[in-house]
Amino acid sequence: NPALTANDHITAAAYQMIFRECQSNTEIIGSKRQQYHHNYFLDHQKDKWASQVPLYQELSYLQLYDGINLILYQHEQQLKYEFHLSAGANPKDIQIEYAGVNSLSISNGNLIVKTDIGQTVELAPYTYQIDAQGKEQKIDCQFVLRKNTISFQLGEYDQSKDLVIDPQLIFSSYSGSAADNWGFTATYDKHGNLYGGGIAFGI
Repeated sequence: NPALTANDHITAAAYQMIFRECQSNTEIIGSKRQQYHHNYFLDHQKDKWASQVPLYQELSYLQLYDGINLILYQHEQQLKYEFHLSAGANPKDIQIEYAGVNSLSISNGNLIVKTDIGQTVELAPYTYQIDAQGKEQKIDCQFVLRKNTISFQLGEYDQSKDLVIDPQLIFSSYSGSAADNWGFTATYDKHGNLYGGGIAFGI
Protein backbone atom coordinates (compact mmCIF):
# COMPACT_ATOMS: atom_id res chain seq x y z
CA ASN A 1 0.00 0.00 0.00
CA PRO A 2 1.26 3.54 -0.71
CA ALA A 3 2.60 5.57 2.18
CA LEU A 4 0.20 7.93 3.93
CA THR A 5 0.39 11.62 3.07
CA ALA A 6 -0.89 14.72 4.84
CA ASN A 7 -4.04 14.60 2.69
CA ASP A 8 -4.92 11.00 3.61
CA HIS A 9 -7.52 10.22 6.22
CA ILE A 10 -7.56 7.35 8.67
CA THR A 11 -10.97 5.72 9.01
CA ALA A 12 -11.87 5.17 12.64
CA ALA A 13 -14.87 5.11 14.93
CA ALA A 14 -15.34 5.60 18.64
CA TYR A 15 -18.33 5.32 20.91
CA GLN A 16 -19.02 5.98 24.56
CA MET A 17 -20.54 3.82 27.27
CA ILE A 18 -22.29 6.25 29.62
CA PHE A 19 -23.33 4.99 33.05
CA ARG A 20 -26.64 6.71 33.58
CA GLU A 21 -27.63 7.90 37.05
CA CYS A 22 -24.37 6.66 38.55
CA GLN A 23 -23.01 8.17 41.75
CA SER A 24 -21.01 11.38 41.49
CA ASN A 25 -18.50 10.43 44.21
CA THR A 26 -17.07 7.37 42.43
CA GLU A 27 -13.43 6.71 43.36
CA ILE A 28 -11.13 5.34 40.63
CA ILE A 29 -8.23 3.15 41.75
CA GLY A 30 -5.52 1.62 39.56
CA SER A 31 -3.83 -1.67 40.45
CA LYS A 32 -1.04 -3.81 38.96
CA ARG A 33 0.97 -0.76 37.93
CA GLN A 34 3.26 -1.23 34.94
CA GLN A 35 7.01 -0.51 34.96
CA TYR A 36 6.73 2.04 32.11
CA HIS A 37 4.64 5.16 31.58
CA HIS A 38 3.14 7.28 28.79
CA ASN A 39 3.58 10.92 27.84
CA TYR A 40 0.81 12.86 26.11
CA PHE A 41 1.56 15.98 24.03
CA LEU A 42 -1.72 16.25 22.17
CA ASP A 43 -2.10 19.97 21.62
CA HIS A 44 -0.11 23.20 21.28
CA GLN A 45 -1.43 24.27 24.69
CA LYS A 46 0.96 23.01 27.33
CA ASP A 47 -1.72 22.90 30.01
CA LYS A 48 -3.16 19.93 28.09
CA TRP A 49 0.12 17.99 28.20
CA ALA A 50 0.76 15.17 30.63
CA SER A 51 4.08 13.49 31.39
CA GLN A 52 4.98 10.23 33.11
CA VAL A 53 1.37 9.06 33.27
CA PRO A 54 1.27 5.73 35.15
CA LEU A 55 -0.27 2.69 33.47
CA TYR A 56 -2.24 -0.03 35.21
CA GLN A 57 -3.52 -3.44 34.18
CA GLU A 58 -6.71 -2.95 36.15
CA LEU A 59 -8.98 -0.04 37.06
CA SER A 60 -11.69 -0.13 39.72
CA TYR A 61 -14.57 2.34 39.83
CA LEU A 62 -15.71 2.05 43.44
CA GLN A 63 -19.36 2.66 44.26
CA LEU A 64 -20.27 3.46 40.67
CA TYR A 65 -23.76 2.61 41.87
CA ASP A 66 -24.82 1.96 45.44
CA GLY A 67 -23.01 -1.23 46.45
CA ILE A 68 -21.72 -1.81 42.89
CA ASN A 69 -18.09 -1.56 41.69
CA LEU A 70 -16.99 -1.59 38.04
CA ILE A 71 -13.73 -3.41 37.28
CA LEU A 72 -11.89 -2.90 33.94
CA TYR A 73 -8.97 -5.14 32.94
CA GLN A 74 -7.40 -7.18 30.14
CA HIS A 75 -7.73 -10.96 29.97
CA GLU A 76 -6.44 -13.24 27.19
CA GLN A 77 -6.05 -10.37 24.69
CA GLN A 78 -9.58 -9.09 25.35
CA LEU A 79 -10.82 -6.03 27.17
CA LYS A 80 -13.09 -7.09 30.01
CA TYR A 81 -15.32 -5.35 32.47
CA GLU A 82 -17.18 -6.75 35.42
CA PHE A 83 -19.71 -5.44 37.88
CA HIS A 84 -19.12 -6.59 41.45
CA LEU A 85 -22.30 -6.26 43.49
CA SER A 86 -22.26 -6.38 47.26
CA ALA A 87 -24.99 -8.30 49.06
CA GLY A 88 -28.28 -6.44 48.72
CA ALA A 89 -27.19 -4.23 45.79
CA ASN A 90 -29.75 -3.86 43.02
CA PRO A 91 -28.62 -5.00 39.51
CA LYS A 92 -31.39 -2.89 37.99
CA ASP A 93 -29.46 0.22 39.01
CA ILE A 94 -26.97 -0.47 36.20
CA GLN A 95 -27.98 1.47 33.07
CA ILE A 96 -25.43 1.79 30.24
CA GLU A 97 -26.15 4.19 27.40
CA TYR A 98 -24.21 3.75 24.13
CA ALA A 99 -23.47 7.07 22.39
CA GLY A 100 -21.95 7.40 18.92
CA VAL A 101 -23.07 4.00 17.56
CA ASN A 102 -25.08 3.26 14.45
CA SER A 103 -27.22 0.61 16.09
CA LEU A 104 -27.52 -1.83 18.98
CA SER A 105 -29.14 -5.24 18.78
CA ILE A 106 -29.21 -8.53 20.66
CA SER A 107 -28.48 -11.78 18.82
CA ASN A 108 -28.37 -15.16 20.59
CA GLY A 109 -28.04 -13.32 23.88
CA ASN A 110 -25.04 -11.27 22.69
CA LEU A 111 -25.02 -7.49 22.30
CA ILE A 112 -24.04 -6.32 18.79
CA VAL A 113 -22.64 -2.78 18.62
CA LYS A 114 -22.41 -1.46 15.04
CA THR A 115 -20.36 1.57 13.99
CA ASP A 116 -19.38 3.14 10.66
CA ILE A 117 -16.39 0.81 10.28
CA GLY A 118 -17.63 -2.47 11.73
CA GLN A 119 -18.93 -3.93 14.93
CA THR A 120 -17.95 -5.14 18.37
CA VAL A 121 -19.72 -7.90 20.26
CA GLU A 122 -20.37 -8.20 23.97
CA LEU A 123 -20.99 -11.81 24.86
CA ALA A 124 -24.04 -12.69 26.94
CA PRO A 125 -23.05 -11.86 30.53
CA TYR A 126 -21.70 -14.69 32.67
CA THR A 127 -23.09 -14.07 36.15
CA TYR A 128 -22.27 -16.00 39.30
CA GLN A 129 -22.07 -16.15 43.07
CA ILE A 130 -19.61 -18.05 45.27
CA ASP A 131 -21.15 -20.76 47.46
CA ALA A 132 -20.01 -21.94 50.89
CA GLN A 133 -17.57 -24.40 49.28
CA GLY A 134 -15.92 -21.63 47.27
CA LYS A 135 -17.42 -22.76 43.95
CA GLU A 136 -19.05 -20.55 41.35
CA GLN A 137 -22.80 -20.90 41.09
CA LYS A 138 -24.02 -19.59 37.73
CA ILE A 139 -26.99 -17.22 37.74
CA ASP A 140 -29.24 -16.71 34.72
CA CYS A 141 -28.63 -13.25 33.28
CA GLN A 142 -29.36 -11.52 29.99
CA PHE A 143 -29.03 -8.12 28.37
CA VAL A 144 -32.13 -5.94 28.21
CA LEU A 145 -32.09 -3.35 25.41
CA ARG A 146 -34.25 -0.21 25.42
CA LYS A 147 -33.37 2.16 22.57
CA ASN A 148 -29.64 2.81 23.06
CA THR A 149 -29.41 1.72 26.71
CA ILE A 150 -28.76 -1.72 28.14
CA SER A 151 -29.43 -3.17 31.56
CA PHE A 152 -29.37 -6.68 33.02
CA GLN A 153 -32.20 -9.06 33.85
CA LEU A 154 -31.33 -11.78 36.36
CA GLY A 155 -32.99 -15.00 37.38
CA GLU A 156 -33.27 -16.11 40.99
CA TYR A 157 -30.22 -15.61 43.17
CA ASP A 158 -29.26 -15.24 46.84
CA GLN A 159 -29.47 -11.52 47.60
CA SER A 160 -27.57 -12.05 50.85
CA LYS A 161 -24.39 -12.87 48.91
CA ASP A 162 -22.10 -10.91 46.61
CA LEU A 163 -22.71 -11.20 42.86
CA VAL A 164 -20.54 -10.77 39.74
CA ILE A 165 -21.89 -9.78 36.30
CA ASP A 166 -19.21 -10.50 33.68
CA PRO A 167 -19.72 -9.53 30.00
CA GLN A 168 -16.81 -9.73 27.54
CA LEU A 169 -15.95 -7.55 24.54
CA ILE A 170 -14.95 -9.38 21.34
CA PHE A 171 -13.28 -7.34 18.60
CA SER A 172 -13.19 -8.15 14.91
CA SER A 173 -9.49 -9.00 14.82
CA TYR A 174 -6.90 -10.68 17.00
CA SER A 175 -3.21 -10.05 17.39
CA GLY A 176 -0.52 -11.41 19.66
CA SER A 177 0.42 -14.91 20.73
CA ALA A 178 -0.37 -17.41 23.44
CA ALA A 179 3.06 -16.75 24.99
CA ASP A 180 4.08 -13.63 26.90
CA ASN A 181 3.60 -10.65 24.59
CA TRP A 182 3.22 -6.87 24.75
CA GLY A 183 1.78 -4.46 22.21
CA PHE A 184 3.40 -1.02 22.04
CA THR A 185 1.97 0.75 19.00
CA ALA A 186 -0.80 0.45 16.42
CA THR A 187 -2.37 2.45 13.59
CA TYR A 188 -4.62 2.13 10.53
CA ASP A 189 -4.11 3.05 6.89
CA LYS A 190 -6.68 4.46 4.45
CA HIS A 191 -7.46 0.96 3.15
CA GLY A 192 -8.64 -0.28 6.53
CA ASN A 193 -5.53 -2.30 7.34
CA LEU A 194 -4.25 -2.48 10.91
CA TYR A 195 -0.54 -2.23 11.74
CA GLY A 196 0.72 -3.20 15.17
CA GLY A 197 4.12 -3.38 16.79
CA GLY A 198 5.21 -5.22 19.90
CA ILE A 199 7.18 -8.10 21.40
CA ALA A 200 6.18 -11.78 21.61
CA PHE A 201 8.20 -14.50 23.35
CA GLY A 202 6.75 -17.38 21.38
CA ILE A 203 4.15 -18.14 18.69
